[in-house]
Amino acid sequence: MRKTKLVLFALLFAVAVSSARASDIPDGAIIKTAGNPDVYIVKHSNGKFFKRLVLNPQVFKSYSHLRWEDLIIVDQSVMDSFTASELVRVDGQDSIYQLAPDGDSGNKTLITDMNGLDLDSIYTINGTDFNNYVKAPTAEFSGLLDVYKVIDGDTVSVTIEGVNRTVRLIGVDSPEVTGPYTAAQCYGNESSAMVKERLTGKKVRLASDTASGDTDKYNRLLRYVYLEDGTLFNQWLIEEGYAKEYTYNDVAYGFQKSFKTAEAAAKTAKKGLWGVEVCALSENFFAQSDYVCTANTYNCSDFKTQAQAEAAYAFCMNATGADVHLLDSDEDGMVCESLN
Repeated sequence: MRKTKLVLFALLFAVAVSSARASDIPDGAIIKTAGNPDVYIVKHSNGKFFKRLVLNPQVFKSYSHLRWEDLIIVDQSVMDSFTASELVRVDGQDSIYQLAPDGDSGNKTLITDMNGLDLDSIYTINGTDFNNYVKAPTAEFSGLLDVYKVIDGDTVSVTIEGVNRTVRLIGVDSPEVTGPYTAAQCYGNESSAMVKERLTGKKVRLASDTASGDTDKYNRLLRYVYLEDGTLFNQWLIEEGYAKEYTYNDVAYGFQKSFKTAEAAAKTAKKGLWGVEVCALSENFFAQSDYVCTANTYNCSDFKTQAQAEAAYAFCMNATGADVHLLDSDEDGMVCESLN
């Protein structure tokens, strides 16, 4: 609904301002880029410029001061110069919420620790807008935590009260990197390198999900990871093609729909591991979406290399939680030793 109606209004009313800078766009204006239906409300605060996504026309109409004929089309470079904000408070209330838009609706999570948040980025919204979001099934945000080490593209270590704890990102599966029991999969090194670039030496917030549980079978904390600017890092990795969406044992975690939508968009845009011929199926099973994981179908002899067997093993473990093909039949953690 949102995309169709916003495009129609944009064609009718939008005014192009291709040479504008962020400072040229008035506080409270609504902007979009050509060819993209997403519309944002602009906010100026203490010399900083923010943008907040408008979910759908019905919500838009609930703000009497906003008019479609004032919609401004800007260049992508101008749009990128605004910092995205998902932090809001309802008019007349003090509570701060983190929003996670998803189509015409989304999730909202109460923030109980304001330390490290950019208070200038908080938008004041009305009840209609706020009620368009449902309460996310996540626990309270942690305070800011130091990232101790990046292990790979979906696993990090953070320091909690002086103890380093391993954190497995909920809803995310990145390709494997070389380790004692695995071989590098296509785009594994790129994924791991990007996580290191974004998180090494940084501080993050964690939030759990009651649907996923507190820890996995390896005693790793299962968490959503938020950057200091409020970015949900789990989703960002999927959006940019550094990881796939991952649902464990068919458990519908809170942001599952958003993550699946992000993966579909990354595939369409051919980002990261979804790029044309980036991960050829003949070389890497990580990208093979039709791999059979419902029955014991393959033997070690079906693979040319141990790397392929490792990739198949990891793929089906992620999909089912079990070694359905018995590729690690002796359960020593080493898959298809005969292929070494």
